[in-house]
Amino acid sequence: MRKPLTVVLVVLVLAAGGWIAWALLRPPAQVAATMTCGEVELFQSDLGIINLAQLSLGQYLYVDSAESIAFHGGFLVSEEPVVTEPMASMSVHYDASLSMTVPGEVPALVRAQAEEAVSRSTRLMASNVQRETMPSVLRVLEADVDARDEIQRAVSRGRVIPFVVHAVVRADTVSIGLAGTTEGSMKTRLLVDDFEFTVRYDCSQALDIFGSRVAVFFKVTPIGYDAATGFFVDTRVDIDFTKVRMAQTAR
Repeated sequence: MRKPLTVVLVVLVLAAGGWIAWALLRPPAQVAATMTCGEVELFQSDLGIINLAQLSLGQYLYVDSAESIAFHGGFLVSEEPVVTEPMASMSVHYDASLSMTVPGEVPALVRAQAEEAVSRSTRLMASNVQRETMPSVLRVLEADVDARDEIQRAVSRGRVIPFVVHAVVRADTVSIGLAGTTEGSMKTRLLVDDFEFTVRYDCSQALDIFGSRVAVFFKVTPIGYDAATGFFVDTRVDIDFTKVRMAQTAR
């Protein structure tokens, strides 16, 4: 009477083994995902602030600290900048806001883990990179009579703080994508319910302004003015320049 039970158990074991083998060998579910790069203008790194405003080395700005708005000034007559040796390529972690769009059938947990993994590995990549730096902003400013007089007049009207773009990073191409890739896309396998994501970045519009040798990043330095001596001086200003809006006209 035990043989039929034994046979049933054997059949169940074989069936279970077959299911496990199928589960292990089945191809991963394919998911097409899109990463949207929101608020690219807020991105900054050790290289500086991303230059969507297309500022130039030696350009000076007037920042209205109360309104967080910057007005274009002119350009300093600068000395030759200090230029680094070109780097064939570089990348920095892109930690500005990212959001993932996936089909509705992907479980919420899988989506959350995929978005976290992709965000953690997203890089801003550039090719043929060089940094240009002004050797001494104050020395250049003191020697440029026209700029010095204009900035003095602007500061005397109050509330504005002058800034000078003292460093830029130039590159030939700029893209946002996963580390170790080109063209901003790749396939990555996530071991969550065996899904394989093909990730496409929708960031090109924000980066379309960049062409060959354009300044991709910039750094600014605030300029203080000592009315008693009539000299410009180094100063520190607590302003998050990524939050400053660029006015369309000069002040």
